[in-house]
Amino acid sequence: RHSLTEEHSIPPASVNSTFLAVATINCKLRVEESVTKIKKLLEIMSQLGCPDGIVEGDELWKPEAAYELHPYPMVGKDKRGCSTTWIRGGGKVKKEDERAHVHACIMQYLSVHSDPNTLRNGVSFIIDLSTRTDINLKKQSKVGNEKLISAFYQAIPQRPQIIMIAGCSLPTRAIVNVTIKLASVFIKQKILQRIHFVTVEDAVKYLGEGSAPGYTESGKMEDGVECYGKWVE
Repeated sequence: RHSLTEEHSIPPASVNSTFLAVATINCKLRVEESVTKIKKLLEIMSQLGCPDGIVEGDELWKPEAAYELHPYPMVGKDKRGCSTTWIRGGGKVKKEDERAHVHACIMQYLSVHSDPNTLRNGVSFIIDLSTRTDINLKKQSKVGNEKLISAFYQAIPQRPQIIMIAGCSLPTRAIVNVTIKLASVFIKQKILQRIHFVTVEDAVKYLGEGSAPGYTESGKMEDGVECYGKWVE
């Protein structure tokens, strides 16, 4: 915090203590790396309607932003007993929803890192693109904030132990591969090596019995923003 405030002139109130702790742990307690990532994140958040940052003293749970938890289905722990982030990809973020989307992502981020085992060993990260058909992609018009939203996701200090991209069609996989190559300039090689293209069934098997989202064929967890929102809260 001293480095953020004294060396980079970031107001102390802009960085919540809980977020600062989780982000620093995910950066393996490397102060310089933590400061760089948090500074970049705050800059992007400001462009997405959050110039106040992640306010110290504010309630971390923001009910007005809960509707933007819709990309996250309810999901259980992985076989290591660590938290899982499962995202149903392919959606757009409307301009008027940018602030709420940022708050929802931060709430989800803090909730999956709320236990010692996950903080110590890292999350499992699964992106389900099985509902993102090539026809739907062509129909969706660009919002204009896609690159900024993507930069926001990349700026959140994560430490995934595995990244599964599930249900890709061949054209979508080609696009994802290009994106990964571009991101390789900013992402460590060992993180890139943890990326795997799998089927949704493979992702379900990885998590184990009873942990998959309810919408999957083998899933047993409840679905819906209300259900996940209660867990996040």
